[in-house]
Amino acid sequence: MFARIHLLRSMGAIVAGPPPPDSDWAVGIFEFSRAGAERDVRRLVLRAAQANPDKGVMYELYQPQLVDVRAEGYLRFRGIEPISLSGTKAAMVQEWLVKFQV
Repeated sequence: MFARIHLLRSMGAIVAGPPPPDSDWAVGIFEFSRAGAERDVRRLVLRAAQANPDKGVMYELYQPQLVDVRAEGYLRFRGIEPISLSGTKAAMVQEWLVKFQV
């Protein structure tokens, strides 16, 4: 399913101001998956539309929770974003504003 995603946090802090115009959002294929030995790890992914199925991940959000649904057709998810800081793996809270393409 194609979707537009706007990141609502930078380095874990909420970004102030209104969302940018739709043309400035990341666009790609929105996917949900379950992983892990017990398959209890949930993950949302935005993948580049032209990418090989196992490549092209633009954004990942682990253990996502739906925290808001807006009348304008937007969904807001909060979860854990994996990051790399100076070669060290880390994670922080991230929020996505998502609008599905029709």
